[in-house]
Amino acid sequence: MPARPPSLRAIAAFESAARHESFAKAAEELNLTQSAISHSIRGLEDRLGARLFLRRGRNVVLSDEGRSLAERLRVSLMLLAQALEGVSPAEAGESLVVAVPSVFAHRVLIRRLSHLRPNLSLELRPDLGVRAVQSGEADLCIDHGAGGYAGLASRQLGREVLFPVAAPGLAADPERLDLAPLIENGEHSWALWFSHMQALRPAHAPALTVRDWRLAIEAAKGGLGVCLASDSLVAEELRSGELVRLGARVMPTLQACHIVWRAHGPKVRQVGRFVDSLAGDLDADEAPLPVARSAA
Repeated sequence: MPARPPSLRAIAAFESAARHESFAKAAEELNLTQSAISHSIRGLEDRLGARLFLRRGRNVVLSDEGRSLAERLRVSLMLLAQALEGVSPAEAGESLVVAVPSVFAHRVLIRRLSHLRPNLSLELRPDLGVRAVQSGEADLCIDHGAGGYAGLASRQLGREVLFPVAAPGLAADPERLDLAPLIENGEHSWALWFSHMQALRPAHAPALTVRDWRLAIEAAKGGLGVCLASDSLVAEELRSGELVRLGARVMPTLQACHIVWRAHGPKVRQVGRFVDSLAGDLDADEAPLPVARSAA
């Protein structure tokens, strides 16, 4: 290991370049030339024996080693700032900033907050995503996607499946949905459903096409047709009886719900408590709901 720490100039150059992912913006922020930024970072790379940035034409992106160093450096700078301001880490780190999609917050998270372990102060930010965790703006993120988060820790909360739902009064045979009035949702395509089920595709156009999942669910509740949804989106409506599942068939999706965080972040204990509590609550959720069967 190096006998002496690198120069503050090299640390400042790397921190700024890592935050902006741009040598030019780092040079502007620090009032230095781009050549000086590049020279400082090159010296830091030589000292550590690792490439911190990968060049993509005129652009740069953090390597895995660079992202790891940037995360540790953010923690060190936060502790330094707290020491200079006379604030203890415990006092400064009580509240967790959670980046969460509005769909998940509205349909899943809000009704489970009372079940989470006590003494967790949360700030929900539906306007942030995974990048906010990488930059340190958020402590953790709930992401709906295919997974794979370089340099971050993650835990899968569940893989979604889709199934058809409709209002109880809508007469729709689960085995002949090609004859039913269909509500096309931009997020969940009926074409994929019929292809996956190797079933007949309807010759008629959808009865209604909407882009917003909320409108699709409201339309289905109003008896306008059948829409595709996942349990996380319509659990409340299924429990209340406003909607029913049509048949037992489901279509798996390529996406899943993940919770993502920095493994070496300053609030790793609080994050761990939140992750374990939320995952445990989801695992202990109620048994699958009954489904509507084909008409006799």
